[in-house]
Amino acid sequence: DIKFLLGNVNQAAKEWARYQANAIIMTGLKKAEDAKDTLDIKIAELFIRAGKAMADVHRLNKMDVEELPFDQIQTPNLEPVWDPSLIGSKKSPDEIEELRLRLERKYGKIQDAEVINE
Repeated sequence: DIKFLLGNVNQAAKEWARYQANAIIMTGLKKAEDAKDTLDIKIAELFIRAGKAMADVHRLNKMDVEELPFDQIQTPNLEPVWDPSLIGSKKSPDEIEELRLRLERKYGKIQDAEVINE
């Protein structure tokens, strides 16, 4: 919800850098069109190179990695079963029940949580 309200800050920063780089390059092109001597041409070239350098620094020439659609990921439908042979266990149900009773004696019986309605 926060991302929806505030937007993607990284994407906004990249778009701002793209806008600035384009503005610098366009300024260089305008200076090149209006150039009266070689000094004006050199200044225009510097503007264009600065815009290109800014694009490289901000990785504007690289494709953005697509975000994973986490809201569309579905968890697998799992059902708990009591049959240990499904996971490849060679123990018999009697051995497993004995282990369960031993663990229950050691750690105590697990009780359901009490539901409190307020």
